[in-house]
Amino acid sequence: LKGNTDKLRYAFWDPSSQTFHSVYNDYPQLSEDRETNWSLTDYGVKVRLSPSGNTLVAATYIGGILEIFNIDNNCLKLKNIRYFFEPRYGYAQGAKPRWVTTSPESIVGFENVFLTDDAIYGLVWGVEKSKMETCKPQLVRFDQNGNPVKSYTLDDTLESMAVDNDGTIYGVGYDSNGRYKLCRYTPKTDKKSL
Repeated sequence: LKGNTDKLRYAFWDPSSQTFHSVYNDYPQLSEDRETNWSLTDYGVKVRLSPSGNTLVAATYIGGILEIFNIDNNCLKLKNIRYFFEPRYGYAQGAKPRWVTTSPESIVGFENVFLTDDAIYGLVWGVEKSKMETCKPQLVRFDQNGNPVKSYTLDDTLESMAVDNDGTIYGVGYDSNGRYKLCRYTPKTDKKSL
């Protein structure tokens, strides 16, 4: 389960006893304000589980923070955390609890993330929100510790992606006219085919 409080961020739910166990409630310390920490790691966050169920990854939209957790015997332990960009943000007016929102200066990190048992794939912008119209995202392959291994600048603006067993990457994106399209990137040639 995923929550957004200091009492429960992630946990396992046992439906037979209707109890939580292995509660994880730590957040990256990005601000002195605890509500800001919660919302920075929850705004547009992508949380994914590996096919084997042994790894959980959380990747943030604002700032591009990548958290990698090991799952063993239904216990969650932080393995590594990577900070890629400074988290610049604004606040949603009147929101209680305090909630962050993007600003034109916000550096957009992860648009999406996908896990295999060998790697973490991320759609990463790495540019200020105000410059997204004139830039293209990167498809980055990370190792299991969150270290970038390979990256490609995409011709397409993708919104989501998936990776097949042979390493073929599929993405749902849109063209310059705003029409959706399916893109395929093959691992051997590193060239796109539609």
